[in-house]
Amino acid sequence: MTPSLLLAAALSAPAADTAPKADILASLAGAGNYKTLVNLLVATDLADALKAGGPYTVLAPSDEAFGKLPKKALADLLRPENRDQLKAVLLYHVVPKKNGFNVSNGEPGRDYPFATLNGAKVVVRVDGDAFTVNGVRTRGQTVGLPNGAFVALDGVLLPPAKGEATSDAEPAARNTIPAVAKKAGMFKTLLAALSAAELAEVLDGDGPFTVFAPTDEAFAKLGGDTVKSLLKPENRRRLVAVLKYHVVAGKVSAQQAAAAGTARTLQGGAVKVTIKDGRLTINQSGVVKSDVAADNGVIHVIDAVLTPPGH
Repeated sequence: MTPSLLLAAALSAPAADTAPKADILASLAGAGNYKTLVNLLVATDLADALKAGGPYTVLAPSDEAFGKLPKKALADLLRPENRDQLKAVLLYHVVPKKNGFNVSNGEPGRDYPFATLNGAKVVVRVDGDAFTVNGVRTRGQTVGLPNGAFVALDGVLLPPAKGEATSDAEPAARNTIPAVAKKAGMFKTLLAALSAAELAEVLDGDGPFTVFAPTDEAFAKLGGDTVKSLLKPENRRRLVAVLKYHVVAGKVSAQQAAAAGTARTLQGGAVKVTIKDGRLTINQSGVVKSDVAADNGVIHVIDAVLTPPGH
């Protein structure tokens, strides 16, 4: 059985010996390491829905996951005046289907968006025999329940900011990463590659994402034959890997990237971030322009295409 099929089976069927026959909330409470999540659900009056509603798939941050948040951030969420914001965060952890993550036909290394009760989407990525949600690792534990399931998360998911409506009540045009790149006029090859790899829609989604974006001149350095070869259907897997090596989950500024020294990409490998001769570099590529803002993330323009290890 392939890893993706194993994943689907784990997410769609309860464990025969260990799955308790109780609602999601009772099971979370009984597990012992979800006290913070349970308390927050009770405080926001969402507990009743997880007792009787559903079916749902709950992305459940453990107490350790909440402990990774800055104390001030959690304290701010617990303020009475921020109750709606806290509720939005919690609803971002609930997918309104028991088998919401059924990706039995999923391709390893590819991203799959799923809508949450918050209204925004999370992105699930199959990675070998494991998977991530918005880049946050799961611990592979899913407990099947009569009204759904829950999946253990190693981090807390933060929903993207909602866009404002225009004065005539029509939704404002979103300045997503592909839209910003198209307006710039110097990323035609990158946009064509994203379209061929079926990744343009992902980067047009909620995100947030950080993209190291090679210019047309950067792609030209590879040579026309190399670019043409990458765009061929039979080389799609390699193209996807190369493009994902240019994308980081979350919004990471140039200053944050430089301070971290490395950044884990959606491809799975990490890029090295350094300052060389006063210039920010990503691996061996120089950053031409940094912190180009988009509604769903940020773009750092680079002068050479990044190549993931093994490609």
